[in-house]
Amino acid sequence: MYYHEQRRDELVVPLWERAIAGTPDDDATAFGLAQSYDAVGARVSAIDYYKLARAYGRLEQYPDALRKYEWVLQVEPGNLAARDGLLRLRGRASGG
Repeated sequence: MYYHEQRRDELVVPLWERAIAGTPDDDATAFGLAQSYDAVGARVSAIDYYKLARAYGRLEQYPDALRKYEWVLQVEPGNLAARDGLLRLRGRASGG
């Protein structure tokens, strides 16, 4: 978080990438990587965005999760996992 606060995300992206490789299901690590990717404007794959969307959702960062799911669906309209995630989040937002 220090590098993000100092706007030096380009230094920490490789560290987050190594960390996520070792702990791919860790939400806090995925969140840190997502923040750094967003800060440096990195282009990542639809699979990576889907993972980030899930992590944002688990961390209750719902607007960020929605944006990531929507991006995945723009790139891969047939991605059923992203569609399901988006529908779940929209249901949560509407109280359903």
